[in-house]
Parts: sequence; C-alpha cells; structure tokens
Amino acid sequence: MTATETNKGDPGAMPDTLKRSPQTSLVTVPVDYRALSATDLVKQINDDYAIILGSERVNLSRALVIAEKLDALRVRAKKRKE
Repeated sequence: MTATETNKGDPGAMPDTLKRSPQTSLVTVPVDYRALSATDLVKQINDDYAIILGSERVNLSRALVIAEKLDALRVRAKKRKE
C-alpha cells in the first residue's frame, strides 16, 4: 500500500482557522449601555460583532450583549428625533 492509499480517510492537519481559541469570560456585572457615548457603543458593537464573525461557531450570549447595546443606541436615536 502506498502512503496515499493509507491516508485516504485522513483530512490532514487542522487549519488554524478551525482551531478553538480559549474561551474568554463575559462581564457578568450589569452594564448601563445608555451611559456610554454613541461612538463608544458603535465601537463596542463593531468589536463584538467582529469576534462573532471571526468565530467558527455561533455564540448566543455575545450576540445578546450586542443586542443590548444596539437597543440602547436605538433608544438614544429615537429620543434625538423627538
């Protein structure tokens, strides 16, 4: 048997993009996102969203934190229109 025949079922080395990075803990203390400036909220949203997009699996808890930030920004924008 040749090396090619014996490795047919072996996909080879795992690409770095598929390797899991260490789990980072999320802040468990409630945060009042309304106290942050719009610029800070946008930066945090973009940073958090980039982490989610870069990950190979969906991370619901991070997405929910982003939703809280987006909601705070939405409320602020609504108040400015009034």
